[in-house]
Amino acid sequence: MKKIFTLFAAAAVAMTASAQVQVLPVLNLPDGESKGKIAAETVLVDDANIKATTVWEANCGINDAEFSVVEPSLGTLSSWIEMRVDGNPTADDPNGVQKDGQTPIVFLAKADMTLSVFVRTGDNKSLVLTDKGDFSTIAAVEKKEADPSSSSNALFFWTYDVKANHEYVLTEKGGTGRFYGFQYTVAGGDGVSEVTALDENAPIYNMMGVRVSGDAKGVLIQNGKKFIRK
Repeated sequence: MKKIFTLFAAAAVAMTASAQVQVLPVLNLPDGESKGKIAAETVLVDDANIKATTVWEANCGINDAEFSVVEPSLGTLSSWIEMRVDGNPTADDPNGVQKDGQTPIVFLAKADMTLSVFVRTGDNKSLVLTDKGDFSTIAAVEKKEADPSSSSNALFFWTYDVKANHEYVLTEKGGTGRFYGFQYTVAGGDGVSEVTALDENAPIYNMMGVRVSGDAKGVLIQNGKKFIRK
């Protein structure tokens, strides 16, 4: 018998309507096992604001990581995915060069937002966030470390500013990390406003995060902004 863990928002975390925490699923772990595999191209979350996906089959597992040291609201996170590539993303290898048993995480931002990622790694390693549009590296605006004196398994909470309708690849440089989840806060608040000019090519979502047709009515979301269509 296999355990199936589904994606969930951490119930113990205080959140506003514009800030969401996503904790990873762990898929197909046999009873009693702490390690397993997560399939290639697994969608970790796909809502009105962001989509996060694995690229290749990778090792995954469960162990307690105390992230409250770096971000008090998080507490202990348990599910992880091994994250690493053998070469950073380029035009020839847009997701990086595959490392057996590891994967990058690809984020599609549907709104301007701050994106924070929860990663367990050593102090000789670093995260790399790459914009797949031009393969530029995005600098972190904040990094919190649990124990600066630790030589291994330090806990990091890295935060980036990302743009709507951009796709980003999160990888690790210098070794293998354990990716536990992420948090995002959409820029511009969460008030409902009338939008008169919309990008016709951008997908439209309802308030449940489900993609809808172009003639749908009600309170809808496009380009990360709410609007009303009667």
